[in-house]
Amino acid sequence: CLDEMHKKFIDETYPHINSCIVLPLAAKQAESGLKPYDMRDNDLIFTASYTDPDMVYFKAKKQDSDNVAFFNTFTQILLDNPELTQEEAIRKMYPGISGTQTAEKLQENFMADVYIQAAIRQEIVVQLIRNHVPVKLYGHNWDTFLTKAEVLMKDNLTFIKEFVKVCGEVTYGELPAIYNNARLSINQLPWFKAGIHDRTPLALMNGCVSITDGSTYMRREIPMDSGVEYYSLDELENVGEKIKSLVADVGSMKEKVARGVQYAEDMWSWKHWAVEFVEAAKEC
Repeated sequence: CLDEMHKKFIDETYPHINSCIVLPLAAKQAESGLKPYDMRDNDLIFTASYTDPDMVYFKAKKQDSDNVAFFNTFTQILLDNPELTQEEAIRKMYPGISGTQTAEKLQENFMADVYIQAAIRQEIVVQLIRNHVPVKLYGHNWDTFLTKAEVLMKDNLTFIKEFVKVCGEVTYGELPAIYNNARLSINQLPWFKAGIHDRTPLALMNGCVSITDGSTYMRREIPMDSGVEYYSLDELENVGEKIKSLVADVGSMKEKVARGVQYAEDMWSWKHWAVEFVEAAKEC
């Protein structure tokens, strides 16, 4: 399990499961070794696939009326209150609902989660464009976004064509080298409020600042000033200016990523988590 709140939900809802262990994903360093911060080719990268939230919205509206009502209310609650877990949002909608019913609701209405993630991901890049922050986009379908942006953001057309680069799909194995050639990366967590996924460990392991929405786990476990900079999901309009200031602060960022690399090598190697898993398995 990748999130402490997910573990809590499993423990409370499925008592027949003997043990649920929280083990974050590990990260690998580029085989070429760390590239000096000053010699990296890219200021900012974003590794994530693009899904058009408008298309998800239209598909969701074709569901039966009960599911459409759920979609509308659920997505609005989470967009207005991004600190809530999805389980907490459902309990606000249906006081007294059981854990298994909550899980069923989430499974039946998975498009709501897809829509929220897609809408936030699109808004992040929109804010980068509005603030004229150059970015390289790695992942599936970003060409669709650019076609849309060139029509809807005509005032920024020159900037888009020159400074927003679509680099196409990449394999997981290519990511360490990509992070190793960038000074900063922007990250969007899945809807984890007490966990982490692999993009931040990958960034820190390869000497790249990770700019991300946070979680209670990340803020507790990752030392201050170790290459992780947080933005707020309810203040996405500030992302662009924040990144501009980080790009300009080269000296401070170099010091922070050096501490981040050391932390990642100690705590996020596959060897480290293999040892943790073996120890945790002994207690199951």
